Amino acid sequence: MKKLLLFAFLFYSISTIMFAQYAPGGDAPPISPGKHFVHIATPSNSTGNWTAIDNPNTNSNPTAKLFITHNYNASGSGVYNDHVSGLWYNSTSWTIFNEDGTPIIENSAYHILVADENQSTVFQHTARPSNINSNWTALTHPQLDGNPNARILVTQILIDTAANTYNNREIGVFYNGANKWAIFNENMDAMPNGASFNILILNNDNSILHTAVSGNIQGSTTKIDLPALNNNPNAIIYVTQTWNGGGAPGVFNTQKVSTYYNGTQWTIYNEDNSINMVEN
Repeated sequence: MKKLLLFAFLFYSISTIMFAQYAPGGDAPPISPGKHFVHIATPSNSTGNWTAIDNPNTNSNPTAKLFITHNYNASGSGVYNDHVSGLWYNSTSWTIFNEDGTPIIENSAYHILVADENQSTVFQHTARPSNINSNWTALTHPQLDGNPNARILVTQILIDTAANTYNNREIGVFYNGANKWAIFNENMDAMPNGASFNILILNNDNSILHTAVSGNIQGSTTKIDLPALNNNPNAIIYVTQTWNGGGAPGVFNTQKVSTYYNGTQWTIYNEDNSINMVEN
């Protein structure tokens, strides 16, 4: 794969809005406010490198399809978690864990979406030799195949049917020009056999394509200018990096990206605060 472009898909939800469904991007399910919430890692819900989620939509529900994005200041104070996050079901509850095995950061906060798994636009993908090419794994879905304008939200997951395979790398998505979308490792490491992902296909009503440019970059952050998000600290948003949304040539951003509300606007930022956001 050639150089990759940093874009970010934002799936955003606000408690007073129900989203319509239309193409492109598929028939993404309407979002009920009860399935969006914030989880904060505390000593009482955390053990080692993971923190257990306690929510009626996920408890004792091993088939739930969750999507997560770290948020810097949802806990009331700024907390970084410069580690790749994944999901794992521990027999009674879903957990968020650090892929590298380091202890979960106390007071780190996470936006969580519990998607309607009955919708055709919610599915799970496992990387296997038949769909792996170097650092990426190709997806197959009727609403993705041949659709370069699709928008995709992705979260890594451990599943026992794939030997609970870890993939401690920042991931993104791209359209490979051969009618397939794919998930790739930003640092170009080989995609592990068994790496697994929850996937949600979005549409124009519940997502935006944001590009980091000089006018919206400030240090390690890129500011989002959207009326539904501006001056709305209670919004819940999710981010997946993408290569060729919009069709522009690309650059790498190997950093873990998360969300941050700066007092007036939501931003996407590099968890390693010493590294500036990559232009374009």
